[in-house]
Amino acid sequence: MDLYMTTLLNMTGRGRGRRGPLVLCTKESRAAPAAVDVDDEHAVRRVILQISAGDYAHLPPVATLKALLNSARHGALLRRTYHTLELHRVSIDETAARALSVVLQSRQCACRELRLYRCAFTSAGRDIFFSALSMMGGRTSGSSGSSGSSGSDGDGHHHHHAPPGLHVLELRQMGLTDKGCEWVCAALETQPHLRSLSLRENLVGARGARALVQALARGCRGLRALDLAGNVLRSQGVELVARHVGGAGQCIEELDVSSNEVSLAGAQALADALAAGGSGLRRLDLGTNQIEAGGCGLLGRALARNGTLEALVVARNNAFDGGCQLLFDGLRTNGALQTLDVSGNFIAGGGAAAMRRCLEGGGASGLRALDVSANPLGDDGLAALCRALHANGRLVRLAANGIGATAAGMRAVRLLLEAGAARPLALLALSIRQNAHVTRAGIDELARGCARSRHILRIDADLGFDGWRAAWARVDAALVRNTLRAVERFRAPLLIVARGRVLLHDARRAPPAAGLARLPLDLRRLVVAALDPRRVLTPAQRARALRIAADRASRPASALDLLERVLGPDCPAVVEAMEVARSWAGT
Repeated sequence: MDLYMTTLLNMTGRGRGRRGPLVLCTKESRAAPAAVDVDDEHAVRRVILQISAGDYAHLPPVATLKALLNSARHGALLRRTYHTLELHRVSIDETAARALSVVLQSRQCACRELRLYRCAFTSAGRDIFFSALSMMGGRTSGSSGSSGSSGSDGDGHHHHHAPPGLHVLELRQMGLTDKGCEWVCAALETQPHLRSLSLRENLVGARGARALVQALARGCRGLRALDLAGNVLRSQGVELVARHVGGAGQCIEELDVSSNEVSLAGAQALADALAAGGSGLRRLDLGTNQIEAGGCGLLGRALARNGTLEALVVARNNAFDGGCQLLFDGLRTNGALQTLDVSGNFIAGGGAAAMRRCLEGGGASGLRALDVSANPLGDDGLAALCRALHANGRLVRLAANGIGATAAGMRAVRLLLEAGAARPLALLALSIRQNAHVTRAGIDELARGCARSRHILRIDADLGFDGWRAAWARVDAALVRNTLRAVERFRAPLLIVARGRVLLHDARRAPPAAGLARLPLDLRRLVVAALDPRRVLTPAQRARALRIAADRASRPASALDLLERVLGPDCPAVVEAMEVARSWAGT
């Protein structure tokens, strides 16, 4: 038996303690593939499976592959398959690159989103692959053939109406250095319709950042989201990105430069871009850097003059109480910021007092979600924050995980929930995980507050002890009641129900597999018995729900799976509504 082995050893860690993956792939060589009928749908499906599985050695010849993937007869199937092309842990040699280049340039495949994760290129494969990227971006809409035809492709999506070229490009953990970034930049210049770019968790430094912003200025004027987290930009690289955001890249709305060893100088550049008014940023992530208290002060002064930023993450930046105070001083006159994450900044009583002064004085009037997790606030800090939230009356989501709270802190939460019972909008979601000193008495306080609250829909907490299940059942009953009220109000099937239950985490048990839903066990009964009498479900949906409830062996694997099975063709509209509600509630 003839075997060939491809061995890739990537150890370009630049002294950062990183080692690339050692990939050993063995494949059995076979005879040359037989002739393929271009009009045969089974042949197309077989080729699709081979490309998805990384079996590039046994694909048909390039000429036959082009004929298969450019056949108008299979346009709907190919658009559904290759609108989003994802490759995980694949070694892209010359053969694989030629096959992928056919997919990228095919009129029928109409690839718009390309995501590569921990893939590796040979020298020849890299040349072919990025040349294909450059050529696909250069096509005009008139040359897209039948890919621009009207009508749906059968699954309800109309993505083939989009302009040709990539709209989303993600190259994650690809080992890209400043030199490797040049190949990416050459392809970016030919992608005028690119909307989202992610080079997350690579080794791009200041030189790569310079080449990147130059390429974006020349060819990607419509970019909306830029993700450079987990690189080595440092302040010098972030300054280049900030100047681009405030200049040629004013269309960029989301910027992630977390985990980039950014210091005060980088924070100064971003603050200048925010304060100048030329930036259109709506979300900025500066988490896990070293901007410290001085950087928070610069951002606070910038936010006092900025009216566009809606979400800010400054988690794990060693801000301490002084940085928190400077940041919230700037928020006194800001009404645009909706989400703020200051977790892991060693904020204690002084920072909590600064938050209280700001919120009680009417500052941060647009704030809807606040994350203060992993800060030593304790009961006094949580009590001060709860009093501030009562005076503010606008926050709908609070995350206070690992703050050292006890039963006294839960008493403050109870008073907050009770005080907001008569308001049209109050706290909807609360996360209090990793507070190991909360006792049964604290859970009883929380249950009393939930019993009187008419708004709270979700509580994320740790199980603690099995003997506490009775106390949590009281909390759960209150959330079910509020959930049904919300369903009656918003008329959204399964919309609030999938989120509106207490979520208990048992640290003694292994975590569930990725993708499994954390839905309540009696969700199906609740759907059939509680929602249907209120005429939320149609007769067809009710029949499907009854079949699901009767079959104990086919529990839905995820929330989306449940929605698809119960709602059927109505699922896309409900999923869209879920996204709206998630952004509204900050969860």
